[in-house]
Amino acid sequence: VIHMDPVDLSNPKLQHCREILTESINELNLGLSFHDLRIVDGPSHTNVIFDIVRPYDCKMSEEEIKSYLHKALKKVGKKIFIVINFDNEYTEH
Repeated sequence: VIHMDPVDLSNPKLQHCREILTESINELNLGLSFHDLRIVDGPSHTNVIFDIVRPYDCKMSEEEIKSYLHKALKKVGKKIFIVINFDNEYTEH
């Protein structure tokens, strides 16, 4: 059984987050990729939730990547919090 939460792909805030993440990840030039992006608006803040695939030979730590992307996503709004699930590749290609 799979439960999928609905994602509003036409949401402008989601589109803005996708653009910023794509740009920021490309700037790092570490071979990172992201997927399963979704946002959850709450009364005090907005969670931006996504998965990142981190290559086997990535030089940045998970905390460094999270900090970098958190700063980048502050362009969307001051009350943005990010929740990242890291998928680490354990072998070289």
